Amino acid sequence: MLKKILHILFITTFFISCNSQSANPKHIGESILDLDKIMFNENIDTLFSKVEHRKLPITDGYYDKEQKKTVITDTLAFDIRISKKTPNQPLFYFLDKNFTEDYLVSIYTDKKNNFRAFSFSDFRKEPYDNILKKIQEKYGKYQVKLKKNKWLEKISAEIYQWEIENKIIVFYRTIKTTDDEYAAYLTVFNNESSNNFPINKIMVSAAKVCLDKSCKE
Repeated sequence: MLKKILHILFITTFFISCNSQSANPKHIGESILDLDKIMFNENIDTLFSKVEHRKLPITDGYYDKEQKKTVITDTLAFDIRISKKTPNQPLFYFLDKNFTEDYLVSIYTDKKNNFRAFSFSDFRKEPYDNILKKIQEKYGKYQVKLKKNKWLEKISAEIYQWEIENKIIVFYRTIKTTDDEYAAYLTVFNNESSNNFPINKIMVSAAKVCLDKSCKE
């Protein structure tokens, strides 16, 4: 009987251990955070509570010539970023631990502080074939075929999009170097908010989200 109880306790502990290893930390900075595991139901205040960060309002408005200033008409969203670099300690990665970012990840929330999207850019000497392969291996069946873009062809760049149940992944990469470096941009967007969150209006990134038939085949 004792052996049976010990066996059950061992199995339970083993599965708890496995689940804790696969889960993301509750706080940024506790350990490296896999952005691919983001569910968009994370509590933003809890996530950022252990690191110094900035919450920047993204506003809409117009320039008033008489007042000679910009008049703010609405706050569209917030862009939350880590304030300073942590030496030799990447805070984030996406699928592959070689696709990391130390602190320059933009996390976007709506006016009610709901987690809506994140994006970051990366630059390196090697092409991003392995990162694209990793994304395709996991999400290939969800890929959306986008229309050809002459501008992207002109600058030797490619853009891919995958639409999963709770998120849209957009991956932009250059296939030729500039100043001996390749560039990549990643955006992941909670598609449950696609009808009411102005993702492309607020985001400064090459990885724009295609939300209608104008850019899809």
